[in-house]
Amino acid sequence: GDKEQLFGAVVRHRINSLYTLFPEIEKTTDPIEQVLTRFAHELLAVVLAPESINLERIVIGEASRFPELANQFYNNAPRQAIVAIAQYLTRQKQKGTLQLTDPEAASMQCFSLVLGEFQRQALLGIGQPYSTEQIDRHAEEAVRFFLNAYQP
Repeated sequence: GDKEQLFGAVVRHRINSLYTLFPEIEKTTDPIEQVLTRFAHELLAVVLAPESINLERIVIGEASRFPELANQFYNNAPRQAIVAIAQYLTRQKQKGTLQLTDPEAASMQCFSLVLGEFQRQALLGIGQPYSTEQIDRHAEEAVRFFLNAYQP
């Protein structure tokens, strides 16, 4: 009822304010390593922000009671970014910059490499917050690993 609608409104507001990642990816002509590294930095900055961690904890904790909100969270946050990166990877494949068969799967792999343990530890509240230097190094290494797998 009312509590569910209020919860939904709060979640939708947070989703809209937190997950407007990288809108210029459609237009960019920058080198792929630069584009993906910038994306990785932005993704980590958004996902590791305390507000994002708190929102994701709430959504996970309430997913069984409010499955439609969990679905909405996924489709409006991670899913949109995965699709945007998959479209970018498709264009890179068409240009011959990448050799991959499934851009969407590659996009999900990229996300997993970038977020991985950093997000899990933040969600669990274990370990120290990562320094800017650690995040920068991780973003660069994740992108380098990803490109090593898919560049010709």
